[in-house]
Amino acid sequence: MNIKEFFAQEGEIIDSALDKFLPENAEPEIITKAMRYSIFAG
Repeated sequence: MNIKEFFAQEGEIIDSALDKFLPENAEPEIITKAMRYSIFAG
């Protein structure tokens, strides 16, 4: 299995875990927005 196949298969689980550890309403807001943009833009 290559990395593209892995993320296609496990992407939703990974995104859910990242969302749990980096909630939208965390403080400081500007840093949280930048981090979420960086992580979820791809």
